[in-house]
Amino acid sequence: RTPASAEPSAVDDAPAVPAGTPAPKPAGTAAPQARRFAWAPKPGASGYHVELFRGPMLVFSKDTSTPQVTVPARWRQRGQRRVLSAGEYRWYVWPVTAGRRAAQAIVQATLEVPSS
Repeated sequence: RTPASAEPSAVDDAPAVPAGTPAPKPAGTAAPQARRFAWAPKPGASGYHVELFRGPMLVFSKDTSTPQVTVPARWRQRGQRRVLSAGEYRWYVWPVTAGRRAAQAIVQATLEVPSS
């Protein structure tokens, strides 16, 4: 018997599932989850600009009036579908005062999303 055998296997004996039924996730994988980011408020700030990077790529950005933001499990950034998958991310927060974003970020941090 060779690895490319055409003989039936136990997989071929699996019961049929109705069309449209989602495929089961492989063991050890979990659905992406939303993440809430929060930081100390900056006195005088009317809002904040938040950016999340994976490697050199900007994957999420949002303006908020409160010192927190939730990154959804799935979203679109510049027309691209994104998901908060396992890996290392960098996130930054700039305060907005008088309608202008500060030159220096008040948060420069990393986030490690573990593989499940």
